[in-house]
Amino acid sequence: MKIKVYGSSGCEKCSSLKEKIEEVIDELDNEKQLKVEKIEDMAEMASKGIMSTPAVSISGEVKFRGRLPSKEEIREELI
Repeated sequence: MKIKVYGSSGCEKCSSLKEKIEEVIDELDNEKQLKVEKIEDMAEMASKGIMSTPAVSISGEVKFRGRLPSKEEIREELI
């Protein structure tokens, strides 16, 4: 399962979201060997239809965009 966080390098919300996802992964004991990648390439974001950040895709499907989901929302998508 590939998890990608989309946002610019200076986006504090984007960095915070990546950290929050990593915390959830740690809480799940990471039995699925999940890893989070941060994507800063605007062309890739546009190709996914992402116009507002932060955004998160899981296994290629954009699940959240333009907001910080709660840990519970993230956990639900990863289980």
